[in-house]
Amino acid sequence: KISESQNYIQLNIHSEFSIGEAYGTIPHIVNSLYKKGFKAGALTDLGTMAGLWTFQKAMLEKNLKPILGIQAYVILPNDEKRYELVLLIKNEKGWKNLLALQALAVRDNFYYKPRMPIEKIVEFSEGLICVCAGINSPVFNFVNRGEKSKAKEFLQQLKVTFSDDLYLQMTPQRLNGHQLAMKTMHKFAQELNINCVFSPSVFYANKEEQYLHDAILAI
Repeated sequence: KISESQNYIQLNIHSEFSIGEAYGTIPHIVNSLYKKGFKAGALTDLGTMAGLWTFQKAMLEKNLKPILGIQAYVILPNDEKRYELVLLIKNEKGWKNLLALQALAVRDNFYYKPRMPIEKIVEFSEGLICVCAGINSPVFNFVNRGEKSKAKEFLQQLKVTFSDDLYLQMTPQRLNGHQLAMKTMHKFAQELNINCVFSPSVFYANKEEQYLHDAILAI
C-alpha cells in the first residue's frame, strides 16, 4: 500500500554499502521508497558502486526509476583534505566513465578511501551529472571556512565542465551554520546560473530507524 504520491525525488540515498555511515539493505530501502509513494530514487553510496546492480533490479521490479551514481571521495591539487561530490549517471557513456573513474580511484588513488582526483573527473565528465551535495563537498567547506572567492572559483570551473549538468544540493538541516552556508551557495548558484536541487542526504529509510543509524556511527 502506497501512503501518498511524492512530488520530489531522493537524489542522495545511502545503503549498507556506505559502510559505517548508513543503515538499510537495498531491498528494504526500495520497499520504503515504494510504500512512501516515490516514483524514482538515486543510490549514491560513499566511494562504491557495489550496490548499483541490485538497486537497479529492485527498483525496476517495483516499476520505479533507478538513478545510478556515487558519492565520490574527491581530492584537489595541493590540498590534503578529502572532499565529496555526487556523480549521477546520465547515459551509457556516463556509466562507462564512472566505471573508469572508480577504477582509477581504487587502483591508483586509494588512501584510506578510494579517491578521485578532480582533474580525472573533469576528463571523464561526459555523460555524468555532478551535484555539490553535503557538508563534505568542496563548495560547502570553502564557504564554511570563509573562503567564498575560492568556493565561487571552484563552482565556475565545474560549470565550464558540466554546463547544465551541474547542480547545488540544498538541504533543510538545522546544524550550526548550515543554513548560512546554504544561503551563500544559493547566491552563487543565481550568479553563475546553476540550478539547485532540494534533497536531504538519506542514511536510513524510516524515522524510527534513527537509533540504528546512531549505533552504526558509534561503532
